[in-house]
Amino acid sequence: VVGSTVAVGLQMGGAFVLFWMAIVYISMGLIESVVGLPRRLREGSKSIPPS
Repeated sequence: VVGSTVAVGLQMGGAFVLFWMAIVYISMGLIESVVGLPRRLREGSKSIPPS
């Protein structure tokens, strides 16, 4: 993330860096959610319902 931020800052200018960092972190969160979704669904189906 730091390397790409420096590269974007040098290419596009400093004002674009904050926007770039926000987009990168939002993208990382979305990818992590999509990758973790099947695992959470599998774990949820193994739970025992309350009695």
